[in-house]
Amino acid sequence: MDSSIPTGLPPRALEELQELNNEFSDGYLTEKGYIKKKKAILSKYEPNAQIFTEHSTPETSSRTHSHNRAYSETSGLTRISTVSSKPGLSRQESTPPSTTTELQKPLDPRVINSEITNVGSFDTLATILRHRSSTYQREIALVIVDSKGKESVTVTWEKLYLKAEKVAQQIRDKSGLYKNDRVCLIYQNVEVVDFTIALFGCFLAGVVAVPITLDLKLSEIVQIMNQTQSHLCLTSKQVAEYLDKKVNATSKIKWPKGLEFWKTTDFGTYHPQKKQDPPILQVPDLAYIEYVKSPDGELRGVAISHKTIMQQMNSLTKILSSNPNYNGKSFKRSDLSFTRNKNVMLNILDARKSVGLIVGTLLNVFSGNLMIWTPSSLLDVAGLYANIITRFGVTVLLNDYLSLKQVVYNY
Repeated sequence: MDSSIPTGLPPRALEELQELNNEFSDGYLTEKGYIKKKKAILSKYEPNAQIFTEHSTPETSSRTHSHNRAYSETSGLTRISTVSSKPGLSRQESTPPSTTTELQKPLDPRVINSEITNVGSFDTLATILRHRSSTYQREIALVIVDSKGKESVTVTWEKLYLKAEKVAQQIRDKSGLYKNDRVCLIYQNVEVVDFTIALFGCFLAGVVAVPITLDLKLSEIVQIMNQTQSHLCLTSKQVAEYLDKKVNATSKIKWPKGLEFWKTTDFGTYHPQKKQDPPILQVPDLAYIEYVKSPDGELRGVAISHKTIMQQMNSLTKILSSNPNYNGKSFKRSDLSFTRNKNVMLNILDARKSVGLIVGTLLNVFSGNLMIWTPSSLLDVAGLYANIITRFGVTVLLNDYLSLKQVVYNY
C-alpha cells in the first residue's frame, strides 16, 4: 500500500494527508479505510488523481477506467470518467508507515475521550470512602426504601466507613488471608447496606471480593467458591441460616474444605484510637470478580481491577456532568472539602451485580451523592414511584426498560 504524499498539492491538502497518515499509523484506520479516505482527499483537490494499492497497477487501473467510460457512453450518462495523463505512483515507492502501532492489552481500560482524566486526587474507592467519612461525617450516604415506600435503613458516610473498616480489621487480624486472596460475599438483594459494607471492607483489607447472588443454584455457588479458591465467605445472619438449611436438606453438596462463614452484621463498628493514623492500605490489582452466565448457561468470571473501576467512574462522571442543568458543575462532589450541592439517585436495579453495582453502589461512593435503593416490586403500586421521586428530590433514575414500562402502565 502506498502511503506517500504527492507533491504539488495545496497546503490544505498536504495537511489533511499528513493527518490521515498519522491516524493510520496510530491504528485508528484500517488499510481499506485509509485508501478510501486518501482517494477522497485527492479527488477533492485533484479530481483526476489515482491511487494504486498493492493489488493494482496503472495497467489494471487503465482497463478499469476504460470499462467505466464504455459503460457511461452506452448508458447515456453525461459524466464520463477519464484516465489522468499524469504518471501513476510506482509500487517501489509504496512503503509502510514508519511508526508501528502498539496494541492495547485486553483488560486495560480504554480512554474514549482525551479530556477524561482522574478528576480526584485518589486512585482507589477505598481511599475516597475514607476521606468522605471525615468530610461528610453525618450526612446520609444511602437510604433503603421498602416496597411500601417506607425508609427501612439509613446510613451516614461516617458509619458506612467505620463498619467497613471493622470488616477489614477482622479480615486482616483473624482470617489468616493474604493480599489478593478471594472472599465471597453472599447477601440478599434488600441487604444493600450490609453488602456495601462487606464490599468496601474487602477493598480496605486488600482482598478480592467475589459477589454471589442467591438466584444461583447451591451447586453453582460451591463451584464459584472452588474456582476462586475462597476460604472465607461474608454474609448476613438471615442468609447464613438459609444456606445451612439448603445444605442440610441435601447430602450430595458440601462446602469447600476450610471455608469459614462470617456474619458481618455481628461485627459492630470500628473505634479508632485518638491521634492514630488509619491502617495502611495495601490495594491489589483486582477489586472484585463477578460471575455471569453465558448464553449456554456456563458460569464465567469477569475480573475487574481498581484501575478499571476508576476509569469507569471518571467516564460516567464526565457523561453525567454534561447535563446542561448542572451549569458546568461536576456530578462528583469534592473529596477533601465540604460542598452542599448534591444529586439524589434512585436505584431499583440489583446493587450487587452488573449495572446496579457499577452505576449504583460504586458510583455513589465515588461521586459522594445520596443513593436511594428500592426493590422493583415497589413499581406494582401505582403512583408510589412518582411519590418517592418527589419526596426525596431525585435527580437521577437508574432502572431498566421493563420498570419504566410498568410505570407507564400505572398511568
